[in-house]
Amino acid sequence: ASYGLLNALSGFTFDKGAGYLGFSPKIYQDNFKCFWALDGVWGIYYQNNKKSKIEVLYGKISLKKLKLHILKDLNSVDIKMNEILMKVKVKDCEINFPNEIELNAGNSLQIL
Repeated sequence: ASYGLLNALSGFTFDKGAGYLGFSPKIYQDNFKCFWALDGVWGIYYQNNKKSKIEVLYGKISLKKLKLHILKDLNSVDIKMNEILMKVKVKDCEINFPNEIELNAGNSLQIL
């Protein structure tokens, strides 16, 4: 039951098979932090104003799409994965990565 509340408050959505992950916090949107977990992978999501970070603490996840409510009204953003910086397009709060990305334990993805 407590995971249900965590998912509801964080707006956490996912489809691991499709490579989809999303967050849309319902509380503390200007300074939000939560734990997230899927089968074989977990980590921390941080959100602060228009910046966010997904950190993998255990396991690995492959992503094709990322949906974040803080991307509303944006057409593109800079992202940083580990030390690689790139610009990506945004449509309807969603980033569709041109190539699937893989995040392993110790990796992070930042929206700048």
